[in-house]
Amino acid sequence: MMRYILCSLIVLSMAGSLISWGEPIVPKDSLATKLDQIMAEKKPEDQLTQLSNLGAKLSLEEIPRALAISRNFKQWRQRAVFQQATLQRWAEFAPQAAFDSIAKLPESRFKVESIHAAAIKFATKDPEGAASTVAKLSPAPSSLEAIDTVARIWAQTDGKKALSWADSLPEQSMKDTAVKGVLFVWVHIDPVACYPRIELLPPGNIKNALITN
Repeated sequence: MMRYILCSLIVLSMAGSLISWGEPIVPKDSLATKLDQIMAEKKPEDQLTQLSNLGAKLSLEEIPRALAISRNFKQWRQRAVFQQATLQRWAEFAPQAAFDSIAKLPESRFKVESIHAAAIKFATKDPEGAASTVAKLSPAPSSLEAIDTVARIWAQTDGKKALSWADSLPEQSMKDTAVKGVLFVWVHIDPVACYPRIELLPPGNIKNALITN
């Protein structure tokens, strides 16, 4: 009898092991599962809020998959909200990589907002690298947004260098944007040092505002 009981226990133990190892375990908190749960929300505003919150908490490893999944979203608002939060999250981990990816997107309001967020992270971490990168962009609303953002952030730590970079830009609209961005920040930090450059500006509201500042 004892032998029969021992054999039964061994068989049950082996069966339990087979069940445990043979069935794939799908984590309940996987990205796809979370998105399915969000899409099941009945209120559109709740969906958008949760999509934004999820995008802002993604790990670096989850970001490529998140962007790939979002391309299949049926509604543009869902896609835009989730992608923007995801791209901003990416910029926290790898600002230049995120910036370069956003720069390749078609021109749109979405691109302007996304590149602004990425430029903040990029310029805060590496102002000279960010300045070099944005200087290579073609003139466009998103490029001017990036130029202005980088100029203002760099001016906070080194107005002289930032202004020298701004003055070196070959394209006029980008140069004007960068110079204005630098001066409007630097004038509050070192008005004496930046005043000679302000004097060189053409007469107008911008020059008057800077002199007043």
